[in-house]
Amino acid sequence: MSIYLTYLFKHILISILIVLVLIIIISCNTNPIDKFDVNQVKMDSALIFLKKAKNKNLDLKKRKEFLIKSYLFNKDQKNDSIKNSNLLKIALQTYNLKDTIFFKKVNREAQDLSDKIGDILGLAE
Repeated sequence: MSIYLTYLFKHILISILIVLVLIIIISCNTNPIDKFDVNQVKMDSALIFLKKAKNKNLDLKKRKEFLIKSYLFNKDQKNDSIKNSNLLKIALQTYNLKDTIFFKKVNREAQDLSDKIGDILGLAE
């Protein structure tokens, strides 16, 4: 009986060791499945907050807060074309919410960026 228990104990120990080695190998994978593009997340966040700012069921203060969040996420956008497109959308929404000061700021940034990247349509807006 003692030999059987020793044999069983060795088998269990080896099985546990194999499982641990597999877990370590899998967890050390250099290409994680959850890999994502930070710039894409910021772009999506800017658009999500912009969409929330357009929700007429929310009060004016909350809508302006969402616009500011959209603007801040968009500020870190690396792609100038996307950044400019979002700035123009944010400027339009600030105009619709009658936030003159913020509108002038965002609109000026959009005009400057449109000029920098040669976006004639952006300048016209």
